[in-house]
Amino acid sequence: MSTEIPPSVRGPYVREADRPSQSGPGRIAAIRLVFDGQNNPADRPQTTIPLDGVREKLSTDITALDAVEFKITPGESQQEHFFIGYTDDRNHKRARQKALGAGRDLNGWAETADAVPTTTGRAPATIAEKMRRIIEENTPASIKAQIVDLDLTPLGLLPRPTSRLLLTENVSFTRIDVSQRSAMYELVTTLNDRGVPYDCSTITTHVADGKSYDYLGTSRLVVFGTGNGIIREADIETFAETVDPDFRLSSYFDNKDIIDNFDLPVESHRRNARDAAYAQPIELLGEMSGRKTTARELKSGLSEYHALLNARMNPDSRYRELFNCYGVFRMDKRDLLHFHVAIPEFFEHSLWDGSATAAAHGITVHKLGDRAASTRQSYGTEHPDDPKRELENTHEESEPHQELVSEWVSYLLRNGHKILAIDQLDVDHNFEGTDPTQQTVFDDESRPDIVSKYNGQIYCHEIEIENDTKPSQLLTNLARGAHAGYPVVIVTASEKSARRKFENLNDATRMGPLPEPIKDADDKGVIEYNLDAVVTPEEGVTHILPDGVTEARWRHLPEDIRELLVNGTVVASGPAAASVDTYAYDLPRVRKHGSSYVLESSNGEVIREQPTKRAAIGDRTKVRKPFPLTHWHYLSNTTVHYQSGNEFIEYEYTPSWATRYRKSHAGRYEAAVKSFLEQVTVESPGDSISMTLLRSRFLEWYRAQTDLKEPSETWFGRAVNACSDSFEIDASDTRNKRLENRRLIFTEEVYSPDLAFIDGDEVDEE
Repeated sequence: MSTEIPPSVRGPYVREADRPSQSGPGRIAAIRLVFDGQNNPADRPQTTIPLDGVREKLSTDITALDAVEFKITPGESQQEHFFIGYTDDRNHKRARQKALGAGRDLNGWAETADAVPTTTGRAPATIAEKMRRIIEENTPASIKAQIVDLDLTPLGLLPRPTSRLLLTENVSFTRIDVSQRSAMYELVTTLNDRGVPYDCSTITTHVADGKSYDYLGTSRLVVFGTGNGIIREADIETFAETVDPDFRLSSYFDNKDIIDNFDLPVESHRRNARDAAYAQPIELLGEMSGRKTTARELKSGLSEYHALLNARMNPDSRYRELFNCYGVFRMDKRDLLHFHVAIPEFFEHSLWDGSATAAAHGITVHKLGDRAASTRQSYGTEHPDDPKRELENTHEESEPHQELVSEWVSYLLRNGHKILAIDQLDVDHNFEGTDPTQQTVFDDESRPDIVSKYNGQIYCHEIEIENDTKPSQLLTNLARGAHAGYPVVIVTASEKSARRKFENLNDATRMGPLPEPIKDADDKGVIEYNLDAVVTPEEGVTHILPDGVTEARWRHLPEDIRELLVNGTVVASGPAAASVDTYAYDLPRVRKHGSSYVLESSNGEVIREQPTKRAAIGDRTKVRKPFPLTHWHYLSNTTVHYQSGNEFIEYEYTPSWATRYRKSHAGRYEAAVKSFLEQVTVESPGDSISMTLLRSRFLEWYRAQTDLKEPSETWFGRAVNACSDSFEIDASDTRNKRLENRRLIFTEEVYSPDLAFIDGDEVDEE
């Protein structure tokens, strides 16, 4: 059972900068959980809150974090819980700088006596702010989060007996599903009932992908109660034999193979060493090794007290080499619940009042984060699937996007357009009369960046800044334009970006979203892009992918049936004209259950219960809706412009068949027809398509790409016949010729309710 700490995590590391002048240990920028009801008992939360989902989110959302400490201790008036994040600045300098941005560098290092590095730079306040936000977003509204400094000096600096959790080979934690069965819940309620103060600290670090486990952890408990105070050298030998079971971490785990340092058979090893002819490991790794601590002190936990105060993971090889156990143990995600829970308890009198040699932690508040009213997120942060979007024009775009919007608005005004609406608050122009940044033309969430009017015609404008891999919003507004008959103008920052709207520069077998609005294709149908919206079959229910699966594919069949594929297996299907919310899914789901949320397997088995939906989902992937294909292409009624200096130039796209056969009508017709039929039809024995329909659709497609002479009805048939290796025409009915053994990839102009504009596409043109 190798629990070697990854090279990037030789810590966690104590941050010394900006610390008050006291000489003792502490924590900079810890996140403190504060419960409602400090003054009004009626507002106090009544149930234990699981925090395992919070711990997972901290690592997944803040890549600069190498380790997280979770500390539980009774406070002066409430049960205190703290999250503290750590980074390894030597090995993750680039990642840290990317996460923190500009600021004072963390480059001061000192090696302590036991070779554990300590940073001397400024604590990363930006990371602390991110942690605070994540904690508030994933806990009930009855919890607030503060950024605080912790002073641990009041606990005392003299060594105290400290319990450290130890696991033997191939031992795992008992799986639990509810927070009331967690070890921390049992520990807190037991010691609080006895009225003794304590400090319990758990440090976890997320391991790299590919391991059979998810985290490495270590956990320590020090109790400041009667009979567990500072001990003398003469007491060490007998203390561990008489320690109160409630003061031992192992007492709160039901697996007998989970022990703590008080269980170590140090004295029997010492007796055997005295009778041996040669020096034994207990001597070689103890007094004879020149170590600062002896094996006897290891058992009593005196050395662990220093590690607890200074947030040291410290595997200490003596546990493994002498006693075949590990102080740094492996953990799966499900094991986090044993160590990460919040217990909302309040105290009329401080438990620390009964301790003669220790006092409560010193807490200095930096910042209190307020939750925004009527939203799940702090600061009113909105998500695409959040039903509580408050304002019409509040989504923020990047600065380059905002600048390009402003410049295009100026260009439109110079050319006589009336600006009806701008989906952006910050525009570099002073409008007289009605401010278009405060107006909307379309009532749904997926709106064009700009809506203008010129010569009585409505135009929808999409400003694109490097949005080439996820064009779902662009496609939605292209579909809106096709549905309503409004021209769509796409504006890009460069000629290359404009080109990408027509060509796929990364995959020669695919085209850009205008000529080919599909993500991919297989032998059964076409693969659709995903929208941001999440599948919600009913209120409070969200489907998610199985554990370990991060991607699913929506496939649109020629029969106008839509399927959801997970690892090649169909897990849902339904009519293309229906919302995917109405489909039946063979997938896990998260649903509201009372005041909490439960994660269920596809057969209804409860996997876990959490206070918030986000925490219940954890690191699982939500199932997002597809972009419902409405047209084979969006070339008609669409133009693309790109910025060149202070000007905007229309991009002229010419397909390869038009370039190659510019002077050969027959060659051009044949190449164009073959390209068109391969794109919009698939082989289907026994089926056929009207040639009249095909020619009508072909001419729209042809005219949108070139102004070269188009084929007549006769020439269209000849071009199809010329592709003798691919297509066959049934001419038995000369008035109704048909393309044999082919069918259309899907039916055009089928509009699903999942398109944002379908529920309301009324336009105010005044």
